[in-house]
Amino acid sequence: EADAFRPSLKLARREALWTIKGLRDAPLPLFDLGEDAVERDEAPVALKPMTDGREVVEDYQTLGLSLRAHPVSFLRPELKSRGIVTCADAGGSRDGRSLKTAGLVLVRQRPGSAKGVMFITIEDETGVANLVVWESTFEMYRRTVLTGSMLKVQGRVQREGEVVHLIAHKLEDLSPMQIGRAS
Repeated sequence: EADAFRPSLKLARREALWTIKGLRDAPLPLFDLGEDAVERDEAPVALKPMTDGREVVEDYQTLGLSLRAHPVSFLRPELKSRGIVTCADAGGSRDGRSLKTAGLVLVRQRPGSAKGVMFITIEDETGVANLVVWESTFEMYRRTVLTGSMLKVQGRVQREGEVVHLIAHKLEDLSPMQIGRAS
């Protein structure tokens, strides 16, 4: 499942899994016709190659990372058409600017000393963005904040020296977009 047979045996993930599932030491009980039975080899099957996006999603599901590409990079054209900027662009924006960005959730923190404020770090193919979600916004988008693996955030840039945060006003779960594009 981790695509380990590609470098050594030149088998793509699907072909390797198909081959492994076909291996067996003894016939399955339902098909055991006795000692005189002859097991026949199945005809080779041509499996449709996985898309690059599907390969990346499978890498993340199996390993938690991918050396191929970042999952959000496959969604960038659609995100751009929706006016969603990259995390790097958000981090480079001027103080007070309102914008939308999106990324995979890396970290959610709600320290007891933060008086109900949640801190979220998201990541896209260009870098990370640090979100501040005030308690009232958190309560409004609670389910999205706690369950979304990919979030779109609309907010205001808060810059203090080199430290940049995006104060979240509106959050949307884009997790289904990730799976839908990967196939």
